[in-house]
Amino acid sequence: MQPRHHCSQTVEGDRALIDKSPTRIADTSSKGHTAGTRHRWTSDDCALYLQVVAQELKKRHELLRFFPNQEEHKMPDNKQSAILYRMVMDDHICPYGLKSKDLLERKGFDVVDRHLRNRAETNGFKQEHQVETTPQTWIDGERIGGYDELRVYFGEAPQSEDETSYQPVIAIFAMSLLMSLAVGFAAFDSVLTLRSAEWFVATAMCLLALQKLQDVESFSTMFLNYDLLAKRWVRYGYLYPFGEALAGILMLAGVLLWLAAPVALFIGTVGAISVVKAVYVDKREIKCACVGGDSKVPLGFVSLTENLMMIAMGLWMLARTLL
Repeated sequence: MQPRHHCSQTVEGDRALIDKSPTRIADTSSKGHTAGTRHRWTSDDCALYLQVVAQELKKRHELLRFFPNQEEHKMPDNKQSAILYRMVMDDHICPYGLKSKDLLERKGFDVVDRHLRNRAETNGFKQEHQVETTPQTWIDGERIGGYDELRVYFGEAPQSEDETSYQPVIAIFAMSLLMSLAVGFAAFDSVLTLRSAEWFVATAMCLLALQKLQDVESFSTMFLNYDLLAKRWVRYGYLYPFGEALAGILMLAGVLLWLAAPVALFIGTVGAISVVKAVYVDKREIKCACVGGDSKVPLGFVSLTENLMMIAMGLWMLARTLL
């Protein structure tokens, strides 16, 4: 939808307003004057008239910021342009407006950036164009919409709330690996060491525990969907993140392994059995609580891998204490 007001329309309106100046007033018929006589304007009349004209001109020209002249912003044939309206205030800059501008520029568009400087301008803009939110983007005279609609326009559909994603788990395991390799290099001048492998598992346990500890209540609720022990003893769902964090920290430090190993071995074994039953026996399709209560990671291979890593680490650390 193309904006309905243009610069040329405003200019024509200004000319019409100016044509009504005192020197061009037509013969009028009013109280105290007979028809066909010209009313003489006093200095006060002229001052009042000029004040009204100034206010009207200011209102008209204020529209130029919202309804720009298309010719004024015409781009070369090989350059596409877009008009973006977004909130830019002293105390607030809309993040989605910044994202829309960045997306348009990355797609090669020349952006005509129009700022809505206060709430009154924003509300007036939304009422004028019958939209509920800002930012709003126009391309080739067609209103595309907000940031999500702009992503759809460019074929970058946003992720839905129910859509599954392995991104959090991949990020955690990747960071754990890189951190363990970095520490191994700093300590031994080599990235390929047995200690680096231990640090990788321990770091992953700590980061996974951190995700759960951000909202223990939410984690425990999701955990109760599949963990066999938590279903029998609800408090286990609250203790699990602390146990995982404790085992990971002790394994990183290489101390109190007699405590860390049994903890990791216990929670890893119970977790593995619970995942196998829920996914591979009962064939349930549910979300995993491995990265917290708002996780979009599906329960399955990733969850089983986390538990198997804790089992392997628990056995290895237990063997180290006994040898």
